[in-house]
Amino acid sequence: MGSLTNHRARGFFVDAIKLQLISYHSCRYEREVDQKSEELSGLKGSKANILLKLQELTLKYQEYEEVVMEDRAQKEKAKKAAEKAQLEIRCATKVSNIMVFYVFFSLLPFHFGNLVFHGTLADCSHQNQINLEFVKITSSHNSLFQIQAWWKGVMVRRGLGPYAKKKGKKGKGKKGKKGKKGKK
Repeated sequence: MGSLTNHRARGFFVDAIKLQLISYHSCRYEREVDQKSEELSGLKGSKANILLKLQELTLKYQEYEEVVMEDRAQKEKAKKAAEKAQLEIRCATKVSNIMVFYVFFSLLPFHFGNLVFHGTLADCSHQNQINLEFVKITSSHNSLFQIQAWWKGVMVRRGLGPYAKKKGKKGKGKKGKKGKKGKK
C-alpha cells in the first residue's frame, strides 16, 4: 500500500504543479494581452495624430501652391510687359534713327528696293508710314540675307553646285623617294 499512497501523493503533487503552471500562464497571458492592447490603443492614437498633421500639411501645401502659381502668373505678366516695353523702345529707336537719316538726306532721293524716299519733313504722318515701311523692308532683307547665307553653307558643306570638289587627273600622284634610306 505504500506504493499506492506514494503514487497518489505524486499524482496530487503533479496536479498541484499543473494548476500552478496553468494559473501562472493564464496570469501571464492576461498581462501580455493588456500590454498589447495598451500599445495598440497608443498606436491608434498616434496614427490619428499623424493623420491630422498630414491633413494640416496638405492644406498648407495647397495654399502655398496657390500662392506660388499666382506669383508665377504675376512674374509672367511682368516679363511680358517688360518685353513689350523693350520692343516698343527698339521700334521707337529704329523709327527715330530712320527719321534722323531722313532729315539728313531729305533733299536727296534715296532708293531702297522698290521704295524711293525723298521730300521734306512737312508731312509727318506720311513720313511715319514710310519709316515704318522702311523698317519692315529692312528686317525682311536681313532675313533674306540669313536664308542665303544658310543655303550657301549647306551647299559648301555638302559639296554641291559650284562648291563641288573638283576631280583631278587620274594616274598622277606624288612621287616619293624610293629605295633611298636615310643614314642613322
